[in-house]
Amino acid sequence: MGEAPSSVIYETQPSSKTPIRISGKNLFLNDLPTLLDVPENVTLMPAGNSPLSGHFLGVRAEVPASRHVAPLESLASIQPGTEDNVDICLESGSSSVISDEFPRSVYINSGSDPYLLVKESMRELSRLKLGNFRPLEDKIVPEFVDRFGWCTWDAFYLAVEPEGVARGVEELTRGGCPPGFLLIDDGWQSISTDQEPDQEAMSLTIAGEQMPCRLAGTQENFKFKNYLSGEKRREGGFGGFVKDLKDRFENLDYIYVWHAMCGYWGGVRPGKCNVPARILSPELSPGLKSTMEDLAVDKLVRHGIGAVPPESVRQFYEAMYSYLNEVGVDGVKVDVIQVLETLGEELGGRVHLSNAYYSALNAAASKYFKGNGVIGSMQNCNDFLFLGTNQIAVARAGDDFWTEDPNGDPEGSYWLQGCHVIHCAYNSLWMGHVILPDWDMFQSTHPRAHFHAASRAISGGPVYVSDRLGRHDLELLKKLVLPDSTLLRCVAHAQPTRDCLFVSPLRPHTPPLKIWNINRCTGVVGAFSCGGGEWCREERRFRRARHSSKRAQDPQTTACYTDVDAWRANPPSKSFIAFSHLAEKLTILSSPDDKVTMILGPLGFELVTFAPLHDFNGVGFAAIGLVNMYNSGGAVHSVQVRGKGNGAVVAEVRMRGRGEMCAYASKKPKKCFIDGKECEFEYEEADGRVSVQLEWDHDKKIRVLQYLIEVE
Repeated sequence: MGEAPSSVIYETQPSSKTPIRISGKNLFLNDLPTLLDVPENVTLMPAGNSPLSGHFLGVRAEVPASRHVAPLESLASIQPGTEDNVDICLESGSSSVISDEFPRSVYINSGSDPYLLVKESMRELSRLKLGNFRPLEDKIVPEFVDRFGWCTWDAFYLAVEPEGVARGVEELTRGGCPPGFLLIDDGWQSISTDQEPDQEAMSLTIAGEQMPCRLAGTQENFKFKNYLSGEKRREGGFGGFVKDLKDRFENLDYIYVWHAMCGYWGGVRPGKCNVPARILSPELSPGLKSTMEDLAVDKLVRHGIGAVPPESVRQFYEAMYSYLNEVGVDGVKVDVIQVLETLGEELGGRVHLSNAYYSALNAAASKYFKGNGVIGSMQNCNDFLFLGTNQIAVARAGDDFWTEDPNGDPEGSYWLQGCHVIHCAYNSLWMGHVILPDWDMFQSTHPRAHFHAASRAISGGPVYVSDRLGRHDLELLKKLVLPDSTLLRCVAHAQPTRDCLFVSPLRPHTPPLKIWNINRCTGVVGAFSCGGGEWCREERRFRRARHSSKRAQDPQTTACYTDVDAWRANPPSKSFIAFSHLAEKLTILSSPDDKVTMILGPLGFELVTFAPLHDFNGVGFAAIGLVNMYNSGGAVHSVQVRGKGNGAVVAEVRMRGRGEMCAYASKKPKKCFIDGKECEFEYEEADGRVSVQLEWDHDKKIRVLQYLIEVE
């Protein structure tokens, strides 16, 4: 089972409140005028009766319509330019769904703790039943997130087939990085083209060719249907293939498959899948037309989508998920979710349509995939977050991992990676209270593979790669995955540090991005040099910044243990030991003002583990963790320092994993033990570092290390 959400691990205090009111033409937070020149048709009402409740801004329109764009106010909280208004867009997605009253349009809240404020606000919105979502802490995270994963997409694209999938799992397993989670991506379904609607598409190999295709059946295509199972090579199909994989690879416990929200990119082919469907032309709202230009959207608009009507979609999901469950599939990755907001015109509006689809998906997932066996993908829209996450507990936090700029910039494999990590980090700030953020797969041999691996290691979300066959950096992967396919996953979701909340790490001469997270016994801060990219409104894409190169980012920053914001109000110790991963340096921090300096380099990174310093009878001890792993402190489950008679002190660390276990001791231990047996160790007088080499033991998940230290 996945780890408990972060609120179980550390306590938080209620955030102090600031009164919210409209006086004259201004909106005030306490006595600070925050919104200026608020129009008369904007209303303010409390969201609830609790002293911690936020407020809703609403809008009254002159006439009913399906789409309204209304100015709310001018910002004073940032430096405004000419007519720097903030507008709210209210749209139903259907010209037949109209209104002129919107009393609960914008939720606003205030408080002294930015992280707790977001958490409290998302919980209040959930309690108000404004949608069909629940906070993450009220849901069960699926088990696969604690296992290393492999996705087939970049390995095969549409040419995925059983033998290749088995080979990929075998390569990683033989290399000491066995996948416990497999995602069979696009390419396994039965699809057909409009030119040959009754013939299964068999020759598609290039990504993009599949987007005009439509789903021809809820079962697998010919490649998987013709799979021969077992030693005697009997007919096996998809079920035989899944069974053979799990029987052959003992660590592979979870197999998920990909599908689009509407069945496939082009939806369901009319007359197929035993449900009604008709081809509709997606209609992009003015807002969507101004967002990033996308090949998939262009093709879907051009060819249309075979949409199952709301009253039949439950039947569709029941048929698809019941079959997948029957053949042994454990869950699904649902892609192209945001397309629903373009199909509302003839299907009752986007809210009615989305409710029907999400209700059907959740009902089928509850019946066949434990309710939470779903990964949301291409779903960063309000509809999904507020209507679709009653059970879904894992979803993507940003755009796809692109190996390089799809527009052809030769430096795209560099600056674009910083954009990806920044988007995931800042989106996690609020999305992480509804779903566990998935920072997407990456490739272990990419030029910035270590940059991505380090960010995934402390993201708190799933970690999976999309390596091509024969192209694995096994030494890198061993910094993420243990020999039994498990991960050293943080117990919360990563968020930007306070000093990064209101700056853009993409801009020149701004500090690098820093994110923080916690483990059971340690905290971690990651710093990432992300500069070099920018959003271009005219080109509707992210591009290499004209004002900088990939080397323009300031390569230096600092971190302190109060950057781990869960400890800010109530730190677990008065002093800490900081371990800088790449610099391999231990630093004693005896006050909140003590800092660790990090030299990153262009598009570089550093990870700093903060371990509480325990003091007993004048002996200081801190357990840092496995320094061969990117999330070193994730290996430590508990630390206890106690007396042992004759003035001796015993520090006991319960942990798991393999490699170099690093600890700090103010005095050299007399002896060290692993599971009660004395072992060799090294001690550095200069910085108090104690190193013990821990071998992997398949029979013992938790190891007990003891450090015997004599007090003079």
